[in-house]
Amino acid sequence: MSAVIELHSHMHPLDTIAPRCKSILLAQKKALGLKSNLFGQACAAERIVLALNKLKFKDGVGDPNGLRLFLEEMKLPVGIIYRGNRLHVLFHLSTLSTSFVTYLAQKCPVQNDLRVKLLEDMKMPHFKTELQ
Repeated sequence: MSAVIELHSHMHPLDTIAPRCKSILLAQKKALGLKSNLFGQACAAERIVLALNKLKFKDGVGDPNGLRLFLEEMKLPVGIIYRGNRLHVLFHLSTLSTSFVTYLAQKCPVQNDLRVKLLEDMKMPHFKTELQ
């Protein structure tokens, strides 16, 4: 006898897949001996998303206005970065990682540890692959 689960939203399967993907990425990062510069114990992709969220939402360590203006200048929707780390968010961020590296390296006025560490992580080829 098998159970049938009826789901009324496409988000439930993604919520099941995302944690498994992140745990595999974390195990792979540890096996390769790679170290993220960003704070936390999660995989690099999740850390990058959380750091970008800080840049967008936190006045103290981030640059909400500057990042919003940069996204508008690049003709990207401001809502592309929001509080969340689901698979579709990671997908959008991975396709734009080069744009964010440009912003962090050349246009972000914030000169703090978060910006430096985020830029270092986003330049690492393995972590860019993690986002993808």
